Amino acid sequence: MPTCIKTKEGATFYTSDDPLSVQAAISRGEEIKVWWFSPWGQRFQERLLVPEENVSYLLTESDDG
Repeated sequence: MPTCIKTKEGATFYTSDDPLSVQAAISRGEEIKVWWFSPWGQRFQERLLVPEENVSYLLTESDDG
């Protein structure tokens, strides 16, 4: 199940890692393999380093209700 990483700047990234692994990697200052979509729908993949203070929240499909 994908995990959504939402930054305080409003950017949205997705990863295949579970939320606990993502949170642990962010806390350790490690890069996370993510994908994201451009406004015109093109998918991009990259490794992302997100400082813990820039993460607004993590969300999974199970959080959707």
